[in-house]
Amino acid sequence: MHKLILSGGIAALTLVSAGAFAADTTDATKAAPSDKQNMVQQGNWLGTIAGSVSTTNSVTTTTTALTGGYMVTNNIGVGLKIAYNAVQSNNNFTGFAAARYYFDPQPNKTWVPFIGPFVGYNKPSGGTNSTIYGGNIGLDYFVAPNVSLEPTANYFHTTGSGFSTNTWSFAFGLTFWFAGK
Repeated sequence: MHKLILSGGIAALTLVSAGAFAADTTDATKAAPSDKQNMVQQGNWLGTIAGSVSTTNSVTTTTTALTGGYMVTNNIGVGLKIAYNAVQSNNNFTGFAAARYYFDPQPNKTWVPFIGPFVGYNKPSGGTNSTIYGGNIGLDYFVAPNVSLEPTANYFHTTGSGFSTNTWSFAFGLTFWFAGK
């Protein structure tokens, strides 16, 4: 009985796959499905988990962040990010709004560089509220059409009541892309 179910499942999968390829009526000027290397396209969604370590005035900060984004055009993505910051004994969350410009995001590209601004707000427990703005530069390296590795360099300018700091950090993320159309 198990062999029959397994054989039937394989046969059904083969027929569905053959039907999907036979029904492909895409324009020959577009990249073939096997040539598609990335999903940086208008209407698609993305989710990233990233981590970074930075040091300012001999204080080390470790950050873990989750980002959700949407591709407004083929080159422009917008999103929201929440980051958990571990700073000595003063751990806190920061919320960000961000945008990115992707350079030449053709479907057949494996490497897609980007640059973008962000702004955030931080209200630590027992600390001073702060506003953060800055930018980042990086790239998405696609290991599959819907999965990319994402190294970035980030610049933060943080201001609060009586203080102002500038920080550079280097982050590494894993991004999952989802078709939105």
